Amino acid sequence: YWSRKFNVHQTDPEVVKHVLYVAARHGYLQVFEKYWSQGPQEKLSKLWDKETCSWAAFHGHLEVLKWLRAKGCPWDIQTSAAAAYGVHLEVLQWMRGQD
Repeated sequence: YWSRKFNVHQTDPEVVKHVLYVAARHGYLQVFEKYWSQGPQEKLSKLWDKETCSWAAFHGHLEVLKWLRAKGCPWDIQTSAAAAYGVHLEVLQWMRGQD
């Protein structure tokens, strides 16, 4: 519901950032896809950060993590730690094969 009513262009950037965190935590790939298709993509890509990838990794949402990385979302060692802490071996294995 909330993702259909939300307009990335008319909402405070901090609110958008938190919506992206929630989407990453819950594996709502369609939220990322919808906002990416609404554009401008450079605006959206400035709102996500390493924490966005970490939330997806911690909760084992590999498809979300793959999509985020394909679009240039940053990650770091904390992303790996989040996947390990969440006990998501598949995510860790995929991450190891990337950078």
